[in-house]
Amino acid sequence: MNPIFKVESNSKGYIIKVLIKYYLPAIILVVLSLSPALGQDTIVNKYTRILSVENKDTTDIFDSVIVSDPTFFKSGDIAMFYQVKGLQIYPPGHPNEGKINRGVGNPNTGIYTLIQVYDVDIPGKAVIFSTYLPKMNAPEPGEVNQLITVPVDNQFSTTKTITCLAWDSDSGTGGVVAIIAGSKITLNSDIDVSGKGFAGGDTTLFGGDCSEVTGSFHFENDRDSSGRKGEGAVLSTYSYVRGRQLLANAGGGGN
Repeated sequence: MNPIFKVESNSKGYIIKVLIKYYLPAIILVVLSLSPALGQDTIVNKYTRILSVENKDTTDIFDSVIVSDPTFFKSGDIAMFYQVKGLQIYPPGHPNEGKINRGVGNPNTGIYTLIQVYDVDIPGKAVIFSTYLPKMNAPEPGEVNQLITVPVDNQFSTTKTITCLAWDSDSGTGGVVAIIAGSKITLNSDIDVSGKGFAGGDTTLFGGDCSEVTGSFHFENDRDSSGRKGEGAVLSTYSYVRGRQLLANAGGGGN
């Protein structure tokens, strides 16, 4: 039988997916922000960087992660595994420069799942799950993953605006709201993650003249040649962060 549920009021931000899990039953609401940081209201999730993805059950199937701070989790909790960054991009000079290289681009980027915590090894900083993570390739250098606590209750009702920790490219965390309710979520105020996602291009001022500069891809030190691109979901190790050409899902900077 389908669960009966109700979501009241409007939610700001990008609703990526609302899933009805018939075997819970539950409402799972995931909201993802895609733009830079603004204010803060009620934050219902906690976030930690995933340092590595492991297979603690000795098989070749990933079922656990090593994280920066495992103390956010305990046995029985529901967590959200989310790979935020890792796209590989065609290099400068290629006909498709700046676009996603789907031939070699790691398909892990964008993978997320809600999964139950089986155990937590605080000294080893390991969070072990009760089942397997989605099928994925072994994470590569420059990929960014995070693990997020997910509050679970039969009903949620709030009079305060729910938001998220702003995305922090240094810590590799934030930018997501995730809630699970067994029957109903009542929003007497908004879910608002506006401006709490990937960083936009910077506003660095330079007194020189870069109007004669050619080329759409420049390094971070080339401040006299171009403005910074938006951050986007590319590998965190990507070098050509300045110039007017777009970068996958991020906008270009000015020349």
